[in-house]
Amino acid sequence: MTDYLKQPDFRALYYWYFAKAKRPLKYEVRRNSNRVHDLHFLSSAIHDARFIPSKILFNKKMMKIKLKRETWELFENPYIKDLDCLKVVPSIFTVNPVFSYSWTITQEKNNFFKQEHEIQEIKLLSPDKIRDDDEDIRTLRVRGFDWNLDLQVDACELAIKIQDSFKPLFTLKDEFKNR
Repeated sequence: MTDYLKQPDFRALYYWYFAKAKRPLKYEVRRNSNRVHDLHFLSSAIHDARFIPSKILFNKKMMKIKLKRETWELFENPYIKDLDCLKVVPSIFTVNPVFSYSWTITQEKNNFFKQEHEIQEIKLLSPDKIRDDDEDIRTLRVRGFDWNLDLQVDACELAIKIQDSFKPLFTLKDEFKNR
């Protein structure tokens, strides 16, 4: 098979970026043409993060989800030494502006909102025609194993970020410190 284009190594770029990122981690998705790529980074950073739906805060078009986030960006990172296990840090995942949200739950619903659930991915879906007068309304989907949380958002004004509460301890490898 011929390699027509040298594909970027997403894993290497991901590890390189997050090894250099300041701690505690604060990562915000940019609103420009990098948004789709930033969402992939953010989705990878919150993969397997746990939260309790009843503790989600929604006020004045801002949704905040308190997470227990596993630091996948540090685990087995070739630029970091002395870190052979995942660290868990409390984080806040924030989305703004959110006009409305809805849940799709495919499991037993009795205690769903009081139980802890894991995030598998987040993604911005194709444009919706919710209102004929506003084509910028999109769905940001937060997906778990047997549930979806769909947020109706303004794609032009959308701000998405993750903020860790404290710094996990790790050491950069010497050859990486001076880059």
